Amino acid sequence: MKKSYLGLFIWLILFLLVCFSIPFFPLVEELSGRLFLLMAGIMIVVLMLIIYFTGNIYWINGMSFEESIRRGEEGRKEFAMKHLIPFSIATAIFLVFTIGSYLLGIAYWIDVVVFCVLIIGAAFSTIRVK
Repeated sequence: MKKSYLGLFIWLILFLLVCFSIPFFPLVEELSGRLFLLMAGIMIVVLMLIIYFTGNIYWINGMSFEESIRRGEEGRKEFAMKHLIPFSIATAIFLVFTIGSYLLGIAYWIDVVVFCVLIIGAAFSTIRVK
C-alpha cells in the first residue's frame, strides 16, 4: 500500500464538476437547488465507497497512514464501512424527503436545513469510530 492522495484529488475535481454543473441545467431554481444537494450527498457516498474499496482510510480525519497499515485490510474495510453506512442512510433519507417536499411544494430552505442536519448528523455519528 502506497500513500497517495491522487484519488481524493480526482474525486474532489469530479465533485466540483458534478455539483457546479447543475445550475446550468434548464430547471426551475428550486429543483436545481434540490438536485445540487442530492448530488452533493451522492458524491459523499461515492467518496466513502472509494475509501472502502481502496482501503485509503487515512483520507478520513483522525486516521494516519501508519495507523491504517496496522489495521490490515479487514480492519480498513470495517472502518470504511462504519463511515459509509451513516452517509448512505442520510443521503437516502434526503432523497425521499426532497422528492416529497418538491411534490408537496414545501419551501426549498427546509430542504437545505434537512440536508445539513442529516449530513452533520452522519458526520457526528462517525466521531466515535476508532
